[in-house]
Amino acid sequence: MTTKVNTELSYDNKIILAPMVRVCTLPMRLLALDYGADIVYTEELIDWKFLKCIRRENDVLGTIDYLDKSDGSVVFRTCHKEKNKVIVQLGTCDTQRALKYSSGGSKEIEVYEDIIKFKNECGCSSVMIARAAEGNCSIFRQRGLLDLEDVIVDYLKYAVDYDNSPSNTKYCIQNMLKELQETSRGKKFLECQTLEQIWY
Repeated sequence: MTTKVNTELSYDNKIILAPMVRVCTLPMRLLALDYGADIVYTEELIDWKFLKCIRRENDVLGTIDYLDKSDGSVVFRTCHKEKNKVIVQLGTCDTQRALKYSSGGSKEIEVYEDIIKFKNECGCSSVMIARAAEGNCSIFRQRGLLDLEDVIVDYLKYAVDYDNSPSNTKYCIQNMLKELQETSRGKKFLECQTLEQIWY
């Protein structure tokens, strides 16, 4: 006797990390799930680039990696923690390959309660969060926002554990810091070039 596995993802009453270029890599997606997001999107992956990839199981990191055959760079990385919760967003200019997708959100969302308010006012069952999550991923926590420094430390743990590229890690932290980049500590951070420098 075989058991049928239901792989259909429901968007009903969900809080979603919206797709953001260079932000929605594995560390940010895992952090959003840790903080309470129900579904997470990848950054947009261009179809022709994704089609050139080879799939590799990375036993060291415990991930599935899709590597660009031309240079070995990671195009997409996932792990068991986000199974059945991640949406891979593929972009295309070929109508034969195109899939319909939509997103929504509001610049008015700054804390978890704003998500609920937005859902109620719009009569929608689910809300997809982008910019607020980019600035402080703990927006998904029902118990309130965490201190930005704690969020950055949690993000860095994932970035190191899953070997995220230093340039992408730096980009995501810059988006969290925003105007704090102009402080002496922020300027010191901007000089960092490696994950080790960023961490310390």
